Amino acid sequence: MGPAGEKLDPQIVEHKTLNEEEILGFDHDDYEDLIEYRVADFDEITPEALRKVYE
Repeated sequence: MGPAGEKLDPQIVEHKTLNEEEILGFDHDDYEDLIEYRVADFDEITPEALRKVYE
């Protein structure tokens, strides 16, 4: 995501915030939100995304 939280396209590595309340069902002092990273599915990777790697 960009500085204002907008999604940057195209991306090869994507991320998603895992909110502790969504996972645990409540706010727990010992846990914080996590960020899960994953490589985009093959059919989601565009030539433009590959070009951005080299820019």
